[in-house]
Amino acid sequence: MKKETISLKDDVVITKENVMALGEVIAIRAVKLKKRFEGRNLEKLQRGMFYDIYHNKSINSIYSDGYDIVQEAICFLCNYIGKTLGDIIQKSKHGKGFDCVRLACYKHIYAYLRKQIVSYKELVNEELNIVKVDPECIQEPEDYKRVDYIINTLKLSETEKQVLIYSMNKMTYDNIAECVNIHRRTVARIKQRVKAKYVACFA
Repeated sequence: MKKETISLKDDVVITKENVMALGEVIAIRAVKLKKRFEGRNLEKLQRGMFYDIYHNKSINSIYSDGYDIVQEAICFLCNYIGKTLGDIIQKSKHGKGFDCVRLACYKHIYAYLRKQIVSYKELVNEELNIVKVDPECIQEPEDYKRVDYIINTLKLSETEKQVLIYSMNKMTYDNIAECVNIHRRTVARIKQRVKAKYVACFA
C-alpha cells in the first residue's frame, strides 16, 4: 500500500496492525513540512528515512538515522493502541485547548526534529569554531493572561482556538492545516471568522 493512501482522519483506530504505517505517514509529512524551513539541515535524515520506508527493509537490516524519526512516531502511537487519532489526550501548551492523538504525535516529532537540527547546527558551529547566542535565551516570558481573556471572550470553537494559537506561534497555513487535519483553505476561512469575532467584541 502506498503511504499516501493511508488515512489520518479522526476516526482511524490505532491498532498493532496499522501503527507502523501510521507512524511512517506522520513522520513523512512532518519532515516534509519542517524541511521547508530547515532545508539542507534535514536533507540527509529525509533521504535515509525515505529509503528505509519505501524499500521495505527487513527487521535485521541496518536502518539509517532518519528512520529514528519514524520509530519516534511509532513508539508514541503505541501508547494509544485502541484509541482513535482524534481522541483528546492532553492539554495544549499554556492550557489553551486540547490536543488529539494525531496532533500530539506531530508535536512530538517536531520537538524531536528540533533537537536533531540543533545538534547538527552545534556540530557545524563547533567545527567552524563559531559561538552563537540563542535568541530565546534572552527573551522574557510572555504574559498570556491577556491572550486567555481574549480567547475566552470570543467563545471560539476548539478548531478555531487551535488555528488561532498556531497562527500566534507563526505557523504557516500548511503547518496549521496538517496539525489540525483540515484543508489549507479552511484555515484561511477560520482565521477570517476569528478576526470578525474579535472586531465584533473589541472594535
